[in-house]
Amino acid sequence: MNIAISIVGAIFILSFLLFSVWIFIAERKDVSSEKKNVFIISFVSFCLALIVTLVFGAGIFILLGSIKMTNTFFNLDLTIKQVGFIFIGYLLFLFTIDNVIELVVKAIVGKNLANPLLLLLIRIFTLHIIGLFIGIHQTSSFLIATVVALFIFLIEIYVILCEQNKNEAI
Repeated sequence: MNIAISIVGAIFILSFLLFSVWIFIAERKDVSSEKKNVFIISFVSFCLALIVTLVFGAGIFILLGSIKMTNTFFNLDLTIKQVGFIFIGYLLFLFTIDNVIELVVKAIVGKNLANPLLLLLIRIFTLHIIGLFIGIHQTSSFLIATVVALFIFLIEIYVILCEQNKNEAI
């Protein structure tokens, strides 16, 4: 849990600094308007960083929560250290390589129902391999990989259904 809180804190600090620099540079380039106060720039940067942090934090806590829930529900007897390693491995995969895999699958299959289903199977396989690489028992690794991949699948299906409802309303 401390790892997740540290990651969320780092995301907030990094996004706050990036937004502050971005707003400050934009203010310097804009000659027509009056210069803004540092307090206003800090407040706007804080609000934008808070939004980014909430989005990333929700994803991180869903990932960590699903790992811990699976460990507790199936009584897998994983240590905190193993859960932390799984969390970091899954986090690195989901924010890097998974995006590339998603683009490749979308290019091959297109944007239809087979896309999320194929991504579900690929994620289960890849997350299972990550768990085995970390040293988790095969059954435990497969259960955790399946639950995490199903959570991601359900979120993707929800987003697809919301987009369809939005398009139908227009």
